[in-house]
Amino acid sequence: MKSTETQSLVSAESADQMRQQPAAFLASLDWQKFEAAALPLTKIYNPPQLVSTCKGFGARVSMCGNCLFTHRAPICAKPQFPCCCASAAQGRVQDLAHVKLSEPDEWFVKMLSVEHPNTPDFMKGIFWMEDNYAPEVLLTFQDMDWVSGTRGYFNPKYSWTNDPTCIGTLCLCMHLNNSPRSAWPFSVSPNGKWININPQWIYRPDEGEKITRPDGSVVEMGRGDMIRVSFANASDPTSGMNYQYLVRLVAYMENGKLVKTKAYDELRRRATMPDTIGSCCGYYNCSAVGDNYIFDAYEPLSDHQTMLFPPPLEVMWPDSVPLSWFLFFAPAAFHIPAMKSTETQSLVSAESADQTRQQPAAFLASLDWQKFEAAALPLTKIYNPPQLVTSCTGLGARVSMCWNCLFTHRAPICAKPQFPCCCASAAQGRVQDLAHVKLSEPDEWFVKMLSVEHPNTPDFMKGIFWMEDNYAPEVLLTFQDMDWVSGTRGYFNPKYSWTNDPTCIGTLCLCMHLNNSPRSAWPFSVSPNGKWININPQWIYRPDEGEKITRPDGSVVEMGRGDMIRVSFANASDPTSGMNYQYLVRLVAYMENGKLVKTKAYDELRRRATMPDTIGSCCGYYNCSAVGDNYIFDAYEPLSDHQTMLFPPPLEVMWPDSVPPSTG
Repeated sequence: MKSTETQSLVSAESADQMRQQPAAFLASLDWQKFEAAALPLTKIYNPPQLVSTCKGFGARVSMCGNCLFTHRAPICAKPQFPCCCASAAQGRVQDLAHVKLSEPDEWFVKMLSVEHPNTPDFMKGIFWMEDNYAPEVLLTFQDMDWVSGTRGYFNPKYSWTNDPTCIGTLCLCMHLNNSPRSAWPFSVSPNGKWININPQWIYRPDEGEKITRPDGSVVEMGRGDMIRVSFANASDPTSGMNYQYLVRLVAYMENGKLVKTKAYDELRRRATMPDTIGSCCGYYNCSAVGDNYIFDAYEPLSDHQTMLFPPPLEVMWPDSVPLSWFLFFAPAAFHIPAMKSTETQSLVSAESADQTRQQPAAFLASLDWQKFEAAALPLTKIYNPPQLVTSCTGLGARVSMCWNCLFTHRAPICAKPQFPCCCASAAQGRVQDLAHVKLSEPDEWFVKMLSVEHPNTPDFMKGIFWMEDNYAPEVLLTFQDMDWVSGTRGYFNPKYSWTNDPTCIGTLCLCMHLNNSPRSAWPFSVSPNGKWININPQWIYRPDEGEKITRPDGSVVEMGRGDMIRVSFANASDPTSGMNYQYLVRLVAYMENGKLVKTKAYDELRRRATMPDTIGSCCGYYNCSAVGDNYIFDAYEPLSDHQTMLFPPPLEVMWPDSVPPSTG
């Protein structure tokens, strides 16, 4: 055993080959010249993102965007449908903690419970991103992988709090797939006063160093406080500063006790202060007042924050932290049992896996299947998706359609390339290994999607399926990379082989699955007669070949080989409670003798993906020009040809606690 720092550095030699690298310009940076150009900008505290540039009506219009972006923005964050997207996404994030800035003692200590032995003293504690425009508030640097006292890697998946807003939740979710491989590289300058986070900067003022505002007033800087700054060209401060905020130390541990600083008092004040700007309909911070209306809108923080607490260092940084620590204390964890047959091995593994997995619906144990089917079939075999039923006319229809600026498959809000409407693409850009594919050009990526198949997959679950008429921004999936512990029971991980629209809500759905694991996988249970599949607590029905499915007008729904029907009941165990969701699960492609075969259903999928919009829009954003009796269907019929997805890894990576490492 070598010293801790030496061992970490030795481990880092191999880790660095797979990690993000420090900014290339650092190797040849003239630090003296850089600092001479950077200091005059950095030491004048005037965050560009909070500078108010409009007046009067222009100010009000510019503030409308803050219905989504402020720390307390309520759009899609209220509890009632359809404004519950944020809380619904949060509910799918495993181990997500909900904390309050005004009640910090217990969770501050937990946040600080993990500390890398190489952490520099000036990076210890909890820091507040004061005046940050983004929906991120607190973080700590001490659980970073500090490979030395001047170089480390930061994983924003942990110890990083987010507002519970729509955009805050999107930011939370986009980090769920982060790993050591995508960690941010930190590099401390030779004089210790600058920290580069490829490619951004943090400046560490000396004690007593004066930081002033444009009016000459002094910014009070406490012990450990720093300044985060971005330049248009990160290597050249003369290009101009385009982002700035304070990195305030608000708490730290001393002799085993939590100490909160003066900066925490200001943090708490902002978290508990009333809103300072009025609103329209309770949603929009558009009643701009005064010369500092942007600051006024962003000053109030959300007292409620979401975060993931850090796991032990050997879990967080398995490729760098000395494995000898872990092997010494847990040698039994690496015992590999003798191989058995594929299905037996999977079932044996599942006995222990099931103890930590989501369980099938409890009502299945005592369900009277004959009674259930008698009640369910009359509803299921009439194809009339409740979510697409049109209930309004005229002006009411137009108003009801305004929501679809966010929810349709091609909804452009926050999904356009220009700022600030680029949130979706920005989030997608942070998802490691994310694939961008086209429904109209499927041959290559369909084969890749079908390249992983569990040996226990039932034949009727093989192939790629289309969720036709699904209201949600999810289009294609496959069941064959599930952990089929038998031919009638399995676990599904929607992180992989599940395509999403590139819209704001589609990206939110994508991101909320990034933290999925075997522990949070959905349990599938096939009924004794093989015609019903329960996905705790929802259902899929498998019609027999030739079984008639009709619409309310009596017309027959054409069902192809392998097509199924997804259905939800108000009470999942009692179909008499009424059906509240329904769509077709269409087989669109499968492999046969090593070749890809596309079905007739694929032709309809492609038509919808390439068809023009069927409903007009307002300003290119709102599908609010409702026409005809089926305006909801008309809005959701066009699919986004562009889809995002993560291809499945090998089974032993996807299901390490259950699937055998090999089938040989």
